[in-house]
Amino acid sequence: MSSIDSFFPPSIDIKTEEFNLDKVKNQEKSEAVKYLEQFKMTYRILKEDDKMHISTRDYRLDRLNLTIQNGIVISATYG
Repeated sequence: MSSIDSFFPPSIDIKTEEFNLDKVKNQEKSEAVKYLEQFKMTYRILKEDDKMHISTRDYRLDRLNLTIQNGIVISATYG
């Protein structure tokens, strides 16, 4: 295995053809989490209201970074 192969996670069981990132944005936090769990997506909350959360700088294609304001997901990006 080359060093570049170890950078990427093993194959991920995600229904990518049906997953729609736009369905996460502008949803209530609980609804967005339910949707992500349906597709076995991992997520982390980077910022909720005015509180920044500690995060690592690694980039993962199977994880979403969420920003939440007043209980609503205002940003969702891969990473």
